[in-house]
This record gives sequence, structure tokens and C-alpha cells, in this order.
Amino acid sequence: MMGIKEVNAVFTKHFLSGEYGHYHISFVSDDESITIQRKKKEEQTLNNPILSGEVPTSSYSCPDIESVEKSILFFKINVQKFKEYNLDIPKRTVTFTYGYDRIKQPIKNTASSKRLPSHLSLEDLKNALFHIHGGYVIRDTGSSIAVANRKYFTIQGFGFDYHPPTATRKALMEYTERYSSLLDLPDAITGSYHQLQNKVAVVNPEKFGLYPSKTPKDKYHLVSYHHDLEIVWVKAHSLVNGECFYVPEQMVQYLKPAMKNKYTIESSNGCAIGNCDEEAALFSILEAYERDIFFKSWFRNAQIIEIEDLKGYECQTLFFATEGFELEFYLLPNEAQIPVVWALIRSNDAHNQIYSITGLGCHPQLEHAIESAFHELYNAYLNLTGLKEGTLNTMIREVEAKERLDSIEDHFYLFASYKVKGLLEKKLSNVRREAYADLLKYSFYTEDLQKELAYVVKKVKAQYENILLIHQSNSLLSSLSLSCTKVLLVGALPVDFTSDLVRVTNTLDDEIRWEERNIHPLA
Repeated sequence: MMGIKEVNAVFTKHFLSGEYGHYHISFVSDDESITIQRKKKEEQTLNNPILSGEVPTSSYSCPDIESVEKSILFFKINVQKFKEYNLDIPKRTVTFTYGYDRIKQPIKNTASSKRLPSHLSLEDLKNALFHIHGGYVIRDTGSSIAVANRKYFTIQGFGFDYHPPTATRKALMEYTERYSSLLDLPDAITGSYHQLQNKVAVVNPEKFGLYPSKTPKDKYHLVSYHHDLEIVWVKAHSLVNGECFYVPEQMVQYLKPAMKNKYTIESSNGCAIGNCDEEAALFSILEAYERDIFFKSWFRNAQIIEIEDLKGYECQTLFFATEGFELEFYLLPNEAQIPVVWALIRSNDAHNQIYSITGLGCHPQLEHAIESAFHELYNAYLNLTGLKEGTLNTMIREVEAKERLDSIEDHFYLFASYKVKGLLEKKLSNVRREAYADLLKYSFYTEDLQKELAYVVKKVKAQYENILLIHQSNSLLSSLSLSCTKVLLVGALPVDFTSDLVRVTNTLDDEIRWEERNIHPLA
């Protein structure tokens, strides 16, 4: 028999005083269910903002009183992981509600580590995300993993690693990052730039670029921006001076459906997820900076550095050589002297269907920038070569026949085509060579993420009007003790795709990008 009295007896047995460690444990019941809740003893009532999004749970069958006792013991052992336990007696089901309680320490294992060790097991990450927003599906090809939401296919995550479980973790974390870009953010306000500019510090949307009048906005379901257009604004903080600003929600929550007066199309550029605020902010800046430096190098035909005598990539170079490709790594010089690396394969065998693939990486440590660039490139290579026979050729032929690029995918397939051979050779005509060992002087090492973030901000800030950080806070992130952020570099080139959707910023780069039809290899 399993009823309220029996379960209460088990609860009292394991939580005799109603306290456990740093927590108060409460027991609430009615005729059909029993709930156990965890609260900190010193917990105070704070005016925390109401977060949107879903709280993750995991449910299990609990058919008898022995199973109930095991589940209560499981809750007790994992009391720092779960904030609530609920037993549905008629359904014989127990549900654990995630609520990680941990002190976030921004200290890596070593000065040469790329990221913090994760507090989330892969199994917990899989379980926690399983029912969020309708659930997800995984495409598992070993080292290359793709995750997509069952209802909204635009919520996707990709991961590559030689260790398949690590690749899966990367894909699920990116999937969580994408999910965080479709929700309402706390402290948002609504109004036009003219209505708000004398009330709060709002950043002029022109700073991020606007589409010119000739852009076919109806085709993309956009309206024309003007300073009396009412839009939603979200809170941002300057990493330069700590001041608070409001920026257009459309620049941050780019996957949000039914956005009011949508006037621009933004991407995931500058979004990153981390185990703490500092980690998320660091990788947000690095991605935004990586893209800006690449675009400036690409469209300005800047001189770049080919990395020679690179250690640790002999096997990768040999692999691609046997496949008829040359593997190259280029360092993109920049004022901050932070390593930004362009990895590239180019075919030297006319029988190859693919001509080129690009990967980018940016990190204060050159070796991590190179690794990120190569992983991005190799993941793309696996995806292209994994297409069904004839599909790749069809996609390439279709984009070759176009005069203008119509989608993000067009950029990808165009640069897989031999049609860009001359363009790539032109872009690579202004190259000097340096040995890898001589370039390590640009690396910066510390195990303290706060110091690493401060170092990057200090090096980068002189090139921009401001560096704005937005926390994409939601219930899922809070429950898993994760952070997700978006960084906007005010004054950077807009990261645009297609030949139509090219935002202008009233700089000399506008004319070049329009003349070149915004053709670039990023996708």
C-alpha cells in the first residue's frame, strides 16, 4: 500500500528535523500528491525579476513504497541539484524539478584551460532539456552532433569533438543558447527612440546598421525603421564603464517569434553560454570580435599571416592531403593583438566536388583559436561529405546559377564551389608568413576568468564606441545554474547574409560590401 501516511513516514525517517545541511526541507500533501521542497536556511525574499521560459524536470515511475523511499533518498543525495520533489500517487510517478544551488567560481583548472569544468553531467543535461519547448531530436554521426527542437527547427545546436560525448555536450549547450534567444527578457521597455531618448539611455539603432531604402523589406516581412517606430528595448550593461543602456530587443532575441515592428534580421553572432557570467561574457566578446575582424580583413583585402611550422596538426594536414585538399591556417592581424584564426581547405584535385571550406576561431591563447577554427572547418566538412549522393552537387549547381545570394546556406555552398577559386586567390594574394612559435607571443594565460575577461575588454575597447553585454536570463538557465549572454560591439561591421540584407553604417565599408554583393564564406 502507498498512501499519504506511508510516504510521510518515509519522509520523516530521512528528514527527521525538517532540516538537511544548509536547507529547510518542507513536506506538503493533499489527497493525491506529495511535494517536498528545498529552501536555503538563510534565504531572503529578494525582488528578483520574473523570468520567462520553462523549468526543467525529470520524471520516473514509482510503483511502490520501496520505490518511493529510494526516490526520497535520491532527492536527499542530490539536494543541491533539485529544488522540488513531487509524487503523483494515482499515477505512481515522481518528478524532480531542477534547481542547481552552487557558488560559481570563475577559476579554470589551469591557465591553459579553455573553459571551466562543467558542473552538469551529460545525462542531466540531456534529461533537463528533454521536455523543454516540446523536446528535441539528435542526429548522431559520432564526432559531429546536431540537435534540433521538435516544434521549432530554427532552435538548433551543433557540436564537434573527437570525443563523441563532448560533441553531444557542445551541441546541447549551443541548443540551450539558441533557446535563450527566443524568450522575453526581464526589464524590457516599449517605445520609440524619440519617446525614450530623454527618459533612459537608449542606443540609437543606426549604430548597429540599417537597411537602405532599396532593400526589398516586404520580401523578408520587415518594416522600415524610423525614430518614431515603437519597438521593444532590453537592458544592456557596458563592459567599458558599467553604465546601463537599452538596446533594440531585435538585436538580441533574434529568434523571438511575432516580434513587434520587426525592422532587422540579426543572428547568433556574439551569443555564448557558460558555466558562469564571466565565461559567457568572454566567449560572447570573442565571437563578436572574431566576426568583425574577419569581415574587415575580407572586405578590405587586408594583409594576413599564414601560420607556418604548426605543431600538432600534422595528422590533420596529412588527412586532407590524401583527400586532395590543402589545409591552411591564417592569423588575422588586429589592433587588440588577440589571436583570430582563419582555417581553410582548398582543393588541389579537380575530381573533388568541394573546392573550399572555412572555419574561424578567436581566443587569447593562439592554440585554442586554431583548435576552434579547425573544429568548425572539420565539422562543416563532415556535414558536406555526409550528404546523400547527388545532393551536394545539386546544391552547388543551384547557387552557381544565381546572381545574388538568397540565404545563409547560399554562402556555404558558393564557397564549396570552384566558382570562387579566383576570388579566394585574390583575397589570399596579400599574405606574409610567420612561424607558429613566433606567434605565441600574442597568447595570454591565466586560470582566472575574471582576469581573462578584463584583459580582452581592455585590449578590444579602443576599437569600438562601447562593448554592451546583455544577459539572456530565463528559468531554464537559472535552474541549471548556467549563463547566456549577447555582446554588441558598437561600431562593428554588421554580420549580414544574402545579397539583399546588407545593413549600412555610413562607413567606407558599406560601398565595398554592396559592390561585392556581400559575398563571403561565413554561414
